[in-house]
Amino acid sequence: MTATDIEQVLTRIRAQMDLDSETEHEVLEEIRSHLEEAVAEAQAQGLDEAAALTEVAARFGVEEVGVELQQVHAGWGTADAVIAA
Repeated sequence: MTATDIEQVLTRIRAQMDLDSETEHEVLEEIRSHLEEAVAEAQAQGLDEAAALTEVAARFGVEEVGVELQQVHAGWGTADAVIAA
């Protein structure tokens, strides 16, 4: 699996989100980790790199997951700032 392939999936997810940069970075790094693990598992089951990434992206529901993450994490940066104050 190339970094470019994962980046393309993350770009599709990022397009559905409008979070503050720190929250977005944290969320996308967490997703990257899950994607890499899932692709490695799919490859261990015999799929080639491209097929594994395609299956994982479909299973994750790339566009849907971005929208859901936006709804869950919207305002987190603001809440953190209020708590810290």
